[in-house]
Amino acid sequence: MSFLDFPAWILGDFARVEAFRLALKTITVVGPSPDHKHDVPLHSRVTERTGHSVVIEFIGGKTNVDTSSSAAAPPPRGLAIPSAAA
Repeated sequence: MSFLDFPAWILGDFARVEAFRLALKTITVVGPSPDHKHDVPLHSRVTERTGHSVVIEFIGGKTNVDTSSSAAAPPPRGLAIPSAAA
């Protein structure tokens, strides 16, 4: 499955993190080719209504699933981008 289709697959097919984790073992996520000029950080956070979360990272051709308590922590706030002066 293309990494571009991965988020839609998660949102369209799963209501529970555990069901997603089991299904993730049955697929291969394919990212940009290794000779791509820019790094594309491939990671996703999946959270269900109960707050149960996992973080999935694709690093060096491997799928890593973080189920630690840090995966359930709120994500860090992004940097504010100042608007251009009119």
